[in-house]
Amino acid sequence: GEGGSLPRLWKPTIAEVRPSIEWNHGKHQLRFGGEFMRFLDTFQEAIGPTGSFSYNGSFTNYSLGDFLLGIPSSTFFSPEPFNPRQRYSELGEYFQDDWKVNHSLTLNLGLRYEWSGIPYSSNRTMSNIYLPPNGATPIIVVSKNAQGVNFEGVQYPLLSIVPYQTAESVGLPDSLMFNDKRDFGPRVGFAYSPGALRNTVIRGGYGVFYQRDTENRYVDMALNPPFVGIRSFAFDHTNFQQFDWFNPAALYSTAGVGLFGNASQARNAQIQAYNLTIEHTIGSMLLSAAYVGNDSIHLPNLTDYNSAQPGPGSFASREPWPTIGLIDMQGYEGIGNYNSLQVKAQKHFSHGFMMLASYTWSKTLDNTGGTFTGEGARGFTFEDPNDPKHDYGLAAQDIRHSLVVSYIY
Repeated sequence: GEGGSLPRLWKPTIAEVRPSIEWNHGKHQLRFGGEFMRFLDTFQEAIGPTGSFSYNGSFTNYSLGDFLLGIPSSTFFSPEPFNPRQRYSELGEYFQDDWKVNHSLTLNLGLRYEWSGIPYSSNRTMSNIYLPPNGATPIIVVSKNAQGVNFEGVQYPLLSIVPYQTAESVGLPDSLMFNDKRDFGPRVGFAYSPGALRNTVIRGGYGVFYQRDTENRYVDMALNPPFVGIRSFAFDHTNFQQFDWFNPAALYSTAGVGLFGNASQARNAQIQAYNLTIEHTIGSMLLSAAYVGNDSIHLPNLTDYNSAQPGPGSFASREPWPTIGLIDMQGYEGIGNYNSLQVKAQKHFSHGFMMLASYTWSKTLDNTGGTFTGEGARGFTFEDPNDPKHDYGLAAQDIRHSLVVSYIY
């Protein structure tokens, strides 16, 4: 089959308000403000309505032979559409004071608070994966009054092959996740011009910033049972009789159903950024040397908690839960670190010539390539879900040396 994600419709609506006040008082320039945004996201799609079939010669030693016999080595189907109609809000408030202490020193002081709501399905067609303590079997949880998907006027029934229960029954809110309510971001900076060093300025700053993950991780929760069943089945000489050409999308085993989940406690990525710069001018030439770095925690990551452990025995016998398929759990355990030396020489335009030359020597480390929408060059999932620190190493975007020269003559 063609296997494409059709039909597909995305209709986002955003309403926002951004009030701000600025007040100059003596040596202080004060700024107050905030923002409120309301998101109405309508994103409907069918992932694999026509399915796809793979033939690798497992049965006749020839792919074409398997195809002519009609026995695939694997199949993929997801005929049920999704239409979660997500609704959520975001709120931000900030305060900043630019304080000119004297002619040589200026301080920048600020604080920002951010709150991001959990996207909530207004038609109750999303589910999450709850991991009970002590390694108990994962539970599919839904909002109260969950109902089948209504797609283009057709009401689809709830799938019954996989059991589920309400989020309330396991202590989760109806939004299926807990909000992150601790995102305070202080900022401090300074600019200092030593009296003994003419034409020299020393600048520095530190701040805490937050970044909400993309919408995609929440849309994935609309791809779960009991609303949608993503079927990925593999066939060999022991089970090929289960394949039915007259109903190739039949759900006959929960082991082939893929599940998407989000950690119960949402966290926005936190970045602590810091820098120290020395600038000096000689005639029309500006010279600059800076240290720039940041530390990141709660970065989005992807973990398969049902991956088979190394060792003897069949694949299924080494899975924590053999009766369940792949569990793509999107968490917040990623970490990253960036350190760099950045030098610059800039000649302002004079005598028909202008030049800008910059060099960066840096190193970037992390333990995750993101989720389905991240860089992903180092692999989406942790190699060992029980110890993500083993994946810490050079990041996909690590560029050790960068030299850029531009000029106009």
